[in-house]
Amino acid sequence: MNKLAIVIGTATLACAFSATAAESNVDVRANIKGTCVIEQVTAVEFGDLQQGTTAPDRTAPGSVRYWCTKGLAYTVGISKGANASGDIRRMKGVATTNSSEYLAYTLTTSSPASATGVGPATPVTLALTGTVKGTDYNVLSVGQLKDTVVVTIAP
Repeated sequence: MNKLAIVIGTATLACAFSATAAESNVDVRANIKGTCVIEQVTAVEFGDLQQGTTAPDRTAPGSVRYWCTKGLAYTVGISKGANASGDIRRMKGVATTNSSEYLAYTLTTSSPASATGVGPATPVTLALTGTVKGTDYNVLSVGQLKDTVVVTIAP
């Protein structure tokens, strides 16, 4: 009978000194930063314009390929260019023979002015179309003309 009492007493003693586990939650966090990235730019290149009695109007394509973070609302802006006169975009002569001359042009796009990003796996192409009038370049001196337009993709 003594042996039985000792075994029961030991089991009771072990339960009285058992440890309690401590618990805590640990949060795991991340933040996807909203951004827009321009991947590729293709210039609007009119090439060689040849004057003549009926010089034709010329169009030329260009593009800007970009993407914005999925779910990020953004806007697309296109400046008037470095040589604009009011609302008229103009290329300026860069050669000594035509450095004081300008060639007016239009630049259009069919893309929306604002949208929501879909992420880097699905880039967007902003298609540009430039147009010069034959009557405008038909009166200019020989030489290259250039303008720089800034395209801004902004959240």
